[in-house]
Amino acid sequence: LFRSPYFDKLFSLIPNNVADKAPANMTFGDVLEDVQVEYKLGEVADVTFVAANPRNSVQFMANRTFLTVEKYENVSGVWQVVHNDASCETRFYWFKGTGGYSNATIEWHIPETSDPG
Repeated sequence: LFRSPYFDKLFSLIPNNVADKAPANMTFGDVLEDVQVEYKLGEVADVTFVAANPRNSVQFMANRTFLTVEKYENVSGVWQVVHNDASCETRFYWFKGTGGYSNATIEWHIPETSDPG
């Protein structure tokens, strides 16, 4: 296999990530701003939580998505995924802080056609 001698001289314009850290007495996933108890069709449900740089967690993602919107099915007694991060109705915002601290906000723009529940 041929390897060009120029590969050793390449550099990346993507900066290295700072190690992720959670604030004192908190852990990743702790909620900073919780959702409301109830929403109406057309409103936006959002939650903000302690997060890490999404680039650092791609290999550990469950179900290959950053977020899911789920609905509890009373008949089957299980949660069903109705949207994920590929859905037009969802948003994932990552806010980089200083010193490795960051948070994320997830939004679900509730469609007018959503079933209650």
